[in-house]
This record gives sequence, C-alpha cells and structure tokens, in this order.
Amino acid sequence: MTLRIGVDVGGTSIRLRPFPGPAELRIEAETGATGPEAVGERIGYLLDRLVLQTGPPAEIGIGVPGQVDPRAGTVRHAVNLGIDGVPYPLGPRLAERFGIPVHVENDVRAAALGAFHHIASDRPDLESLVYLSAGTGVSAGVVLHRRLHRGRQGIAGEIGHSPLGGDDLPCPCGLYGCLEAIAGGRSLEQRVTEGPKALFGDPSPAPTERDRVVDALARALRVLAAAYDPDVLVLGGSIGLDAAPLVREVLAGTSSTSPFGAVVLSPDRLTTLPPDADIGVAGAARLGEEPPRLLAPDTNAASAEGGRRP
Repeated sequence: MTLRIGVDVGGTSIRLRPFPGPAELRIEAETGATGPEAVGERIGYLLDRLVLQTGPPAEIGIGVPGQVDPRAGTVRHAVNLGIDGVPYPLGPRLAERFGIPVHVENDVRAAALGAFHHIASDRPDLESLVYLSAGTGVSAGVVLHRRLHRGRQGIAGEIGHSPLGGDDLPCPCGLYGCLEAIAGGRSLEQRVTEGPKALFGDPSPAPTERDRVVDALARALRVLAAAYDPDVLVLGGSIGLDAAPLVREVLAGTSSTSPFGAVVLSPDRLTTLPPDADIGVAGAARLGEEPPRLLAPDTNAASAEGGRRP
C-alpha cells in the first residue's frame, strides 16, 4: 500500500503522521517559527525526522491556514504563521527537497476531508459532509458527492466572514458582524478577560458573550445546512467542541418551534469528533486523491484584453 504522510500545520503546533502506519509514529511539535521561509524549513525538518522512521513516502499532503492555491501549492495571508499577502510556494519548495509530489490545501478543507472519511468508515452510504471549525478563526470545509468541494474560486465554505449578527463587532477583514468576529478565538480574547476556554465553564464568567457565540454558531450551522443539505454536519475546533452541547440545545429549541427548522437541521444531524481522530492529518494525507480543478479565470484581466480568454 502506498505510504503517504499527512501534515497539519497550526499557529502553535505541527502534527505529522504516516498513512498507513501506527499512530505511535505521529510527531507533534511546536510550530516555533514565523515567516514563510522559517515555517517551510520547520515543516521540512519535522518531515525529515518522520521519514527516518518510516522510509521515503510516495507523497506528502499538507493542511495549512490561510489562502491556499492547491494548483500552485502556494499559501498567503496565514497571519498566525507570519505569511503575508505574497504567495509562498510551500508545495514546490518541499517537493524539490524530497523529490516527491507535495499537495497543499487550506487546513479546514483538509480536516473536512479527514472528517468525511473517518465517518464514512462506519457509514459507507455517506455522500456529503460540512465541517465547521471554530477555533482561532472560523471557517468551514465542504465534501459533496464524496469529493472535496472547493468552489469556483476556491472559497467554498468560507462562512467566517459572513454577517451573522453582532454588527457592533469589527472584523479584521474590514466588515462588521462577521461570524469570526463573534465566535473566533482571536476576537474573543479581546472581549473575554478570562480567555475563551473559560467561556463555557460552569458558571461562565461572561454568560452574555457565551450565549452570543453559541447563537452565532447555531445560525452558521443552519445556514450551511440549508445551503449544502449535507448528510452530516461536524462541529470542531477548540471553541466549537466546547460550545457543542449548548449549540445542540439551541438547535433543539429551533426544531421544536419550527417544522422547517427541524427539516433543515435537527440536533441529531450534528456531530463532533474527538481530537484523537486526527482529521486534519488524515485529510491532508488524502489530498493526492483530490486534484483541484482550474479556478475561475481573472475576468478583470480578460476584460482589459478585450474579453479574450485562454
């Protein structure tokens, strides 16, 4: 069986694991690097460590925060990694280093792929899934017809910058009331002095903020359910997992008072997965099975050239 390595890159830690292979071979280490070249070198160093134990893999898949072009293997706007708006060729650099294909995708989309295959192992009839991740940021990944759905411009599932209430809250994207401004960890740290982890304690030090987050996540799940009508929705991320029991209660209330709400998203349609499911790493390892289609052409450039397109 083909040996593949999955890599899940975060602002604080990097996780790697071979597939197939025992979970004991998994490496988890601090990211410990800022800036594109330093992050790329850190990933390469950790891959070197793992390859010494596994032998050379056939391919590598990497899930990384930020705006990713999976065709070119580049990443930009990964704030927590110190990668700015200049595309950094993470995939090509590591492919040259290891001499094998390296696939790069946004970390939430990679995790959605991992979540789908994790659940599909017990549900072979599973066709579609939406994964909503609420952690430092908020985003979603979509799987339709058993394939990763990226959308025309590669932004399918980017619900974090959809206005879902809280019009008083500014978002770094320049808008107000974005889901990420309400429920994202970076924004919560500025509003909840005890920190996001304390928000769902019993009792909560900031119940109003807690309820605001829970309501926003429930709204987001209903929007995603109505937009994609998936077989299952998965709520994840550090904040999403903590909020999940309360989100279920909100959804149950909606289902009991609205027949349509019950059809769109009943509480039993929502699930969570334990952190040891390693969906980010497992999904990254499968990226070679998900070749990206060409994204939309630059219509502005086409207009400037008299509407001609390649």
